[in-house]
Amino acid sequence: MADDQLAELLQKLDVEVIEWLPDQTFRPFAPPPRWFRGMAQWSSLPFLEHLLPDAEAHWRTAAVGVLDSHPFVVDSQGEELLLRARALKIEGRLVMAIERLVGDADLRPVLRKARDQALDHERLTEQARAVQAPASAVETCVAQLQGASLTPEQAAIVERLARASASLRKAVGELPQPRKRRK
Repeated sequence: MADDQLAELLQKLDVEVIEWLPDQTFRPFAPPPRWFRGMAQWSSLPFLEHLLPDAEAHWRTAAVGVLDSHPFVVDSQGEELLLRARALKIEGRLVMAIERLVGDADLRPVLRKARDQALDHERLTEQARAVQAPASAVETCVAQLQGASLTPEQAAIVERLARASASLRKAVGELPQPRKRRK
């Protein structure tokens, strides 16, 4: 494939591909995608600091295949980008491809929603915990009143309290059960 065809392919795929040179610098294979322009030099990107040791070990071996990074976030011109890097060796050339993850590949919205749901559940659990002790105390008091000698008028009131207490206990029983606290 000719260099101009490769450059066009990389632009259409919206991927930045760079070659790691013997002097520990990078050289791009093609003009960078729009989202990559204006970023700091490749060698100073924070994610490379963590990925390069693994990539270099991968490149030094005769291993075939691709070493994938975990998705990572960088700030570029005030925009948060979710990226993934891949290190591979092609015909002896040490190559790193950096792709922007968008759409279904960007799990951040799903993770945010899951986190929000977990926090909502935790709030409900705390509310359930706060209701259980008073509900139990009301139930105990109603049982004590039922055992006392009451006038027929008082007994009728206590029976209404007992029915209300039973309904309250049922409702409390349907709330999320608090987890045992870790020590």
